[in-house]
Amino acid sequence: MFKTFQFTGKCMIGCALALIMVVLSGNARAQSYTVLHDFTGPPADGVTHGEGVIADGAGNLYGTTYFGGSKDCYCGVVFKVATDGTETALYEFKGGGDGAGPLGGLVADQMVNLYGTTQYGGGTGCTGGDFAGCGTIFKLEPDGTETVLYSFGDGSHGASPQGALIEDTAGNLYGTAYHGGAKGDGTVFRLASDGTFTVLHSFKGGTDGSNPAGGVIADAAGNLYGTTINGGNHSLGTVFRISAGGGEKKLYSFAGSPKDGANPAASLFLDASGSLYGTTELGGFGGYGTVFKIAPDGTESVLYSFANSFYGVEGAVPSGGLVADQAGNFYGVTDSGGPTAGGVLYKLAPDGTETVLHTFRIKSNGRDPTGTLLMNTSGAIYGTAAVGGTSNCKQIHDRRNRCGVVFEFHS
Repeated sequence: MFKTFQFTGKCMIGCALALIMVVLSGNARAQSYTVLHDFTGPPADGVTHGEGVIADGAGNLYGTTYFGGSKDCYCGVVFKVATDGTETALYEFKGGGDGAGPLGGLVADQMVNLYGTTQYGGGTGCTGGDFAGCGTIFKLEPDGTETVLYSFGDGSHGASPQGALIEDTAGNLYGTAYHGGAKGDGTVFRLASDGTFTVLHSFKGGTDGSNPAGGVIADAAGNLYGTTINGGNHSLGTVFRISAGGGEKKLYSFAGSPKDGANPAASLFLDASGSLYGTTELGGFGGYGTVFKIAPDGTESVLYSFANSFYGVEGAVPSGGLVADQAGNFYGVTDSGGPTAGGVLYKLAPDGTETVLHTFRIKSNGRDPTGTLLMNTSGAIYGTAAVGGTSNCKQIHDRRNRCGVVFEFHS
């Protein structure tokens, strides 16, 4: 059985998300956008390229940045943003055995121990990219002690994990690796509470799918669901299920423009009826991504197609997942598009009407929002923008010299 979301960021039964859900409490406000933190970059702060934030019961936010931290490594940080806006780098990765480049989000247990993955580090089995190593699964205790629970070694069991983890009531962690495995096309894995690592499925490429970029979600029976960004019948990505018994089934293969989406990169949303919802980065009538639904019988519907151009008002390339309110409206971000091509925060009504709630601008409020949003019970929304903000952090990975932000939005 998987744990219910209770101020921790774990997977929720029914309306499940791999990273974040409707968990915080708060008071309703007039529509407003606020930058809670401007990342300043090395040597003491991060550079945003993470998968959004999770929260504890007090309303403190937690997340990761892919770059930043120690001036000797720039290998990324785990951060906390307190309710008063104070930001703390809880841990700075050093790039060796402890990991480097935490691209996925976090999950927390009842003791507020944080769990996540790094895309690199942990060994020397993989090379290339920004750092060496095939990646790690780590635990971070409230006192800042970091423990590597698993190192992906030579990549034969997976490499470069990018999505967030989920945890069941027994303390087992589940996730995906983008590369590695038997064919090099990625894996779905379980890390048991006793440290035993199991590959639940090794993708074979081709029609089987390849490269799961998002994490997995779970239903009440323990079945896991996720996406691959590549592979499938048309080489444009798949939706898959891993049964509680370990068997893998391809539920859908994306066909691409003009009538279907292409290249899903985020985790899925599961409603109480068993329907799956998600986003594709490309495809659809405009060619710039879709929001889709897969019914329990396997029928796929495109609920919305994004943008006629990168400067279309409605946004383009929805790389993050979806969060829903009690009325059935979905909320998400696009990392491009909008009047400034810097992305938008959008709402999608049950009838398919899209509303742009906020347009991102690099110098004033961040740009290129990433990951799945966090929504509280009053409808306040929290998230991250990968670049932008006002801090001139001068880090080499962003020619625009802006390190990203954590934001809050009230509608």
